[in-house]
Amino acid sequence: LYPPSPEEMVTLGLSATDRVARVDRLRLANGTPLAIERASLAEATLPDPARVEDSLYACLKMSGNRPVRAIQRLSAALLDKEDADLLGVPPGSATLNIERISYLPSGKVIEFTSSSYRSDGNDCLAELRVGDGRQPRSFFSRVRRRDVFSPTVACSRRALVTIRSWGCEQPDPTTSGWS
Repeated sequence: LYPPSPEEMVTLGLSATDRVARVDRLRLANGTPLAIERASLAEATLPDPARVEDSLYACLKMSGNRPVRAIQRLSAALLDKEDADLLGVPPGSATLNIERISYLPSGKVIEFTSSSYRSDGNDCLAELRVGDGRQPRSFFSRVRRRDVFSPTVACSRRALVTIRSWGCEQPDPTTSGWS
């Protein structure tokens, strides 16, 4: 557990005296490093980060704190040496960065995650539709890779964005949510 950074304080609604749990994960696909995920949660939400095994969201569900919606921002950047080494690419390689803020049904922010995806193993697919004026339902589903899950998210009113990676399988219709 750590003192919150200014960004964590603002995003999670914490004071300087609060503490945050940080869960860092290296996502793999077929044994190849694919993404670095760094999640921050208030200590009250995740007092023992060591409890997280395979899935942060399974751990949050057990404590009644599973998010029901999220907003993600995608941007491009260049990897520094530390993250490039973790992903097995040269420093300065392009990365797709995703910042996610996740919410409880009450609207309270539960999680802030910053991820860096290798650009040589991911692409971003956007579907844009000219609608009939009706708002689409918000939804989240997952695309299962052998050992990695990736969200499909509804963006604005008429766009659908999917992050695809190596070794993707078809979504499992019996499951939903993030892992």
